[in-house]
Amino acid sequence: MLIASVAALFTWYQHAYLIERLAAPDSLNLWRAANVLLDGANPWAAQALNYAPSDSARGVFESRIRLAEPLYYPLPAVLLWVPFAKLPFLLASTLFNALAAFIFVFAMTREGLHRAWACGSVPFMVAMRFGQWSPLLAVAWIYPWLSTFLVAKPNLGLSLYLARPSRASTVICALAVVLPTLIAPWWVHDWLRNVQTDMGRTTPHPAPITMFAGAGVLCLLALSKWRRPEARLLAFMACVPQLPYWADQLPLFVIPRQRREMQMLMLATIVGFLCWSEFGRSDPSRDFIDSMRPFSVAFTYAPALLLILRRKNVGPLPAWLERKASTLPPAIRGNPA
Repeated sequence: MLIASVAALFTWYQHAYLIERLAAPDSLNLWRAANVLLDGANPWAAQALNYAPSDSARGVFESRIRLAEPLYYPLPAVLLWVPFAKLPFLLASTLFNALAAFIFVFAMTREGLHRAWACGSVPFMVAMRFGQWSPLLAVAWIYPWLSTFLVAKPNLGLSLYLARPSRASTVICALAVVLPTLIAPWWVHDWLRNVQTDMGRTTPHPAPITMFAGAGVLCLLALSKWRRPEARLLAFMACVPQLPYWADQLPLFVIPRQRREMQMLMLATIVGFLCWSEFGRSDPSRDFIDSMRPFSVAFTYAPALLLILRRKNVGPLPAWLERKASTLPPAIRGNPA
């Protein structure tokens, strides 16, 4: 409750600060998209998000903000924002972040309160500042019955699902996609059009394995511990496009187990952010996100990989996969427990 309250205050201040300067938190896109959808319009259509939604916040200062990018989120993400749509934006975004922070801490601390150190990390604070989905993606990793959140951000959600699939997560994700599509099948075409034609041009989303002149492929060393779900998570996340702006890397905080591991990863992100502040911002002509890219990726994936490489290659597998694994060399096979 304390962390959720602090997150609410932080969100209110930060989002008000951004709006006063005509900058848009990511949650503004979803809030407007939910209002557009409730008004019977198509939120993936060009310019659809740049009109004053018909809600209690009509005419307030946030409506002056022009969103330069189309909607990149799928329909399930928009539907999850519908309960907040008719609230004024600042209140809606504050409630969304407070709930996300509460559920995130509740889930993370299931194995001990020391895991709450994740809330002191740069990825968590950036996720709160912009209203990102990443805290809820981490929750879905811990509680498969909340796997609906994986569909809200499918690039990262797919990697979390593949790293530890389950019957519950499969059914829930399928329902979260199929049921809305049966009602409004047109959204898939319009969403894919936005992602394929605009996303790479307006906001580059590189996969970490393609970065650092090819050195990013070292993230795949995590597969040497392939029996461990957290090792598969890091490897799969390194292979999917993501925004190198800290928040997308928050699910890596499910990897630390002990207090020192969690504190080490948290401090690594702070050191990375300070290094970027000192050295990465020296060229004012360079794109803001592009200058942060190597720091946000290196100071999250590298320490998380070190944690994984220190662990044994042990973990249970489905019976059919265990039979196939028995044919592998002992150095690769690992042990069930």
